[in-house]
Order: sequence, then C-alpha cells, then structure tokens
Amino acid sequence: MKNGYGYNSYRGRMTLRRGLTILVAVLAVVLVLLVAAYAILQRYVIYSDSGTHIELPFFQKEEPEPTGDDIHIVVESPSPAPTAAGQEQPEREETGPLHAVQLPEQALAEGTAENYAVQHGANAVVVDLKRPDGTLTCALDLELARRIGAEPGQGEGLEEAVSALNEGTLYTVARICCFRDDLLYTADRSYNILTNSGYLWRDETDVCWASPASQTVRDYLTDIARAAAELGFDEVLLDYAGYPTQGQLGWIKTGESYPTGQLDGWIGQFYEQVARALEPYGVKLSVRTTAQALEGTDALSGQTAENLAAWADRVWLERPDAPEDCAAALEAAGAERGGEMLVFLTEQPGSEAESWAVQVQTG
Repeated sequence: MKNGYGYNSYRGRMTLRRGLTILVAVLAVVLVLLVAAYAILQRYVIYSDSGTHIELPFFQKEEPEPTGDDIHIVVESPSPAPTAAGQEQPEREETGPLHAVQLPEQALAEGTAENYAVQHGANAVVVDLKRPDGTLTCALDLELARRIGAEPGQGEGLEEAVSALNEGTLYTVARICCFRDDLLYTADRSYNILTNSGYLWRDETDVCWASPASQTVRDYLTDIARAAAELGFDEVLLDYAGYPTQGQLGWIKTGESYPTGQLDGWIGQFYEQVARALEPYGVKLSVRTTAQALEGTDALSGQTAENLAAWADRVWLERPDAPEDCAAALEAAGAERGGEMLVFLTEQPGSEAESWAVQVQTG
C-alpha cells in the first residue's frame, strides 16, 4: 500500500551493497588469474643487459633443417686448457669392477648410503652434484652459481652428508649434468644454444642447453668438477656432456655456439680441460655416452671414441647388443683396454665380472 505522499520504499542501500559484492567477486577472480599467469610465465622471463622481457615458446616459428649451403661458420681455435693446481689427495683403492648405485638425496641426507649400497650389491655410490635442471646439491662457493641461483639455500645443501660419505669406505662418484641446464641463460644468453629466430632453444623436455663452445660455460663446469675433487669424491661422472641429440635440432642456429662440423673439437677440449683439472687430485674422469657415438654412427653430440679414449678413465652407457664393438672402437681410438673402461647402466645389478651402475638418473 502506498503512503499518502506517493513514494515507494527506499532501496538505494540494498543496490549499493549488491554492487560492492559483485565488485569484490570480480577483483578476486582477477587476482586468481594474475597469480596463475605469473606462475606460468615466470620461467619465460628473460633477464639480460638490454632489459627484461618474456619469450613465449608458441611465438617461435619452426624453421627447416639448415643445409650445407646455408651454413657459414667462423670459430676461433680453442685456447689451451689451463692446468689445475691443487693438493693431491690419496685415491681410494678399488677392488675389481665398479658396481655402483645412484643414491637418492633422501638416502644421502639420512645417512643410509651404506645400507642402500649393500641392498643393491654395490661397492660404489653415485651422488648428484649438479642436477639436470642446473641446480647444485652442495654450496660450492662459485660466483656464477650464485648469480644464476644454482646454489642451495641456507640449510638446504648436502655438504655435511657428502663429507661424511667421502670419509667412509664406499667408493664415491660425483655426477655432474653438464650442458643441459635451465639456469645459465639468466646470466647471459650468449652462454646458450639459440634458435634460428634468436630464442632460447629447448629440448624435447622443454629444458635449455648451454653451449660447449662457450669458454665461460666450460670453465664453470670445470670448477664444479674441481670442487667435487676437493670434497673428496673418487670419480667425476660427466652426464649430458655433449651437444643435444634429441628435440627440434633443425631449429638450432648454427655458428659460434653450434659450429656444425666442429662439435667434436669443442667436446674434446672440454674433456681435456676437466681431466687436467682432476689430475692433481688423483680423481678419475668418467663420461656418459652412447654406443652410436663410440661406433661413429652418431656425430650429433660431438662425442667420439677418440676424445673419450684420450681423456676418460671410464665410459658409461646403456648396455648395447654388442659391447665388444664398443670396446674395440675405444681400443682402435687409442685406449689400452677398452673393455675395462665400459660401465653398463642397468635396471638391476649385473654380473660380478663387469662394471655396472644401477638407477643412474637421467633427468
């Protein structure tokens, strides 16, 4: 019923309240979308001397595999590798073939490495020092590692566990994931392999690769290997220690960081540099590769029987159908006993007569 003045009931307050509720809901949705977008785009933020920008992978155009006529390479000859200086450490005595098992960080941190080795019938353990994503498991006091955020945070490193392990009776191997690295580009894009369009090249797992042709990258990895020796490891295993062999290789920009036709030269120099750095410590150098690289049927990685025979003490690879062919290839390249160099990566412990490694992580 209307009142005598002809006015309806006042509804202004209710309308204002409803408007504020809608506004708050919209702002909440926007906030959620912004947080989600930041989480997704964070890995594509590029920091360089020219400023900060975002490189989205779906803006990269697929380009055809370059032909020989399209390749124009100018590469300076590598300078001699520096000779490491340091105090020699006694080498832990080996008895027979290497029987190794990859230690998960949990076992290392809990101090159960020996139990883990006994469980798998191993006389040696493999510890990740540089992970496949580029981060380090121990604080190594390296300036470049700090710049790119590779060093573990306070209280997160495994320094004490590694020290205790290397003071024990087990033979210890430090695994270093070399050129597959998702952090080095944050310091300088010139350290990395790029696409023909100038973007960061990423492999089939969406991880960047540093260039073996970069002296800074080689020095950084050599410093990590030297730090492993100083931590007391008996052996250093270089994994992802060549140019990439999987993914859209036709997108890679050839030239200084990817000198087609000269890949094996840079890889050989890298092995030499690391071997010379480890020599004063009496630490062995091992490299992971493939049977195809040893047999000369795969030149994409730059790994060859020649550079492995010259500088590696051991060669780790998945067991091929004809291991004797791999041994023969190493001996033809100059190794004295190619068969004794081979360490087969297996899912289960192998025989007592041969060297093997169980559960070596690949990424």
